[in-house]
Amino acid sequence: MNLPSNPLLNKSFTELEIVCFDIEATGLRKATARIVEIAAVKIRAAEILEDTFESLCRPDYPIPPGAIRIHHITDDDVAGAPETHEVVTRFFEWAGDDCLFAAHNAHYDVEVLARNAMRAGVSDTQRVMALDTLGWSRRWLEARNYKLGTLARELEIEPEGDLHRALCDARLLAGIAASMIDGFGVEKTPSDLLKLISPEALVLPPEFSTATPELPSRLQPITDALAGGNQVRIKVADRRKGDYAAIVRPLFLLFDGDTPLMEAWSEKLGEVRNYPLDRVIAAEELA
Repeated sequence: MNLPSNPLLNKSFTELEIVCFDIEATGLRKATARIVEIAAVKIRAAEILEDTFESLCRPDYPIPPGAIRIHHITDDDVAGAPETHEVVTRFFEWAGDDCLFAAHNAHYDVEVLARNAMRAGVSDTQRVMALDTLGWSRRWLEARNYKLGTLARELEIEPEGDLHRALCDARLLAGIAASMIDGFGVEKTPSDLLKLISPEALVLPPEFSTATPELPSRLQPITDALAGGNQVRIKVADRRKGDYAAIVRPLFLLFDGDTPLMEAWSEKLGEVRNYPLDRVIAAEELA
């Protein structure tokens, strides 16, 4: 992997603001996960700044039990929270345009944040590139393992709050990143660091289209259901298993490459599924 030609990577750590962020989400499937909590702490050089961001988010479908077992955030907890797209928009406004992000095991956080940003209408999702403190610490520190909590104990950083809650994890992340920057040299740049440890420690978001598919008239009920938050009964063509019907609640329309998709919540299955719109042959809105 070659480093992208981004001027932020050539700023010294004394000049550069790094946003150390953590998210809790509805599940491990990056393509469909919604953020239910996001928090971040800014650092400059080896100094942790007082400027923090924290918010619960109300996703557009119920939080599955498996996710609740990890972060203990329930539907009741987020019932009065702003919708996820509102929080994500505010997060990027707070972060600013001239920051580099950092996350632990960043591949998950970066893709989920970028996809949630795309749904929120954030135009430049490619700005969500992050230093991965997991890959960085594996090449920089000796530890029993490289989990966030283990690294914090090794560096004598005390958690403030509950692990697997976003602000606590973001603060630990900021402490670990600041400690490693201090050891590396605040006068150096992220490019210097990545050339030394590995370009793979910089995680880039996947490239995906931000365009919205245009639906044919036969699928107008999907557009109407999206606007009203209603369910639709769809008929889907499937050459292998045969045509089938499903009752779902449309959430979002997007492209996967050239394929137009409908993200939809299935109450029956208890999960979000992607339905190729070119295989949906009929749709009926349900009141």
